[in-house]
Amino acid sequence: MAIRTKGRAPFDYNGRAFVWHVADDVLLRIASADKQFSVAYELLGSNRLLSVGGPEFIGLPNTVTRPAWIVPPEFSAKIGGRTVREILDWCFDPNHVILLYDGPPGTTVQRAWDSAEPVDD
Repeated sequence: MAIRTKGRAPFDYNGRAFVWHVADDVLLRIASADKQFSVAYELLGSNRLLSVGGPEFIGLPNTVTRPAWIVPPEFSAKIGGRTVREILDWCFDPNHVILLYDGPPGTTVQRAWDSAEPVDD
């Protein structure tokens, strides 16, 4: 079965077809056309995570339960091809350091709220 492309932006990365879209205004989702690679990057909060859903991810054994939550370097929060390329560059870099997130991630919105700076009155 082919990947869903309706409502998603096509993206060519090193000759391989990907699609990306923003889900619920908080997750930048990127997937390969063959569905082997699938990640979601949080666009909110100061403790952003990268969710790995597909079986293909350099340095992450297939024995790790998916979705696996990783603490990535900070990527741009701007939506577009440049950020997609930045994330894919890191994901496919054989020298990247993988730091698994310890504990259940909770919701993106809740963690963004928890990490927000308090407002002085």
